[in-house]
Amino acid sequence: MLRLLGLIKKEFIHFYRDPVSMALILYHFTACIILCSYSFRFEIDYLPIAIYDSDQTQSSRNLVQKFITTEYFTLYSYVSTYDEIENLIDEGKIRAALIIPAQISKLLKADEQANIQYICDAVDANMAGQGVGYAKRIVADYNKHIILNRLNKKGVVIKNLPGIDSRMRPLFSQE
Repeated sequence: MLRLLGLIKKEFIHFYRDPVSMALILYHFTACIILCSYSFRFEIDYLPIAIYDSDQTQSSRNLVQKFITTEYFTLYSYVSTYDEIENLIDEGKIRAALIIPAQISKLLKADEQANIQYICDAVDANMAGQGVGYAKRIVADYNKHIILNRLNKKGVVIKNLPGIDSRMRPLFSQE
């Protein structure tokens, strides 16, 4: 242990005696930090998605339209089997898939709960987490639209559902 402490002490003495080495090390460290901060991008957009729509009704098409008209997802292709989805994910061609089961519009018309499935490739955990968050937001907005339509059809006229509207707004400070 004493040998290691002696070696560390010698290196620190050398480091402080040679200002050129110190400047190069600090410059390189600072340059790496700055370059890395500009090159890493944590926000995703245009995530390639495949759609498996077994229902093929206006309701399911409206939901699909909500997904593909955002900047978060881009339609790679429509598929007709789960195997196609699995192959596309394994090949790296898509990062997510939306599966809409048959009879979803009938369940919605009968005022019953309908389920959809969102599958994502979680190799990149950040991208998968953001994709799930975007998908939840789109489905929540679609649910809000369905609830408002149901209430309006029953004679309860509501323009907007009460609740908390959380929006992020960045502020710029010159200081």
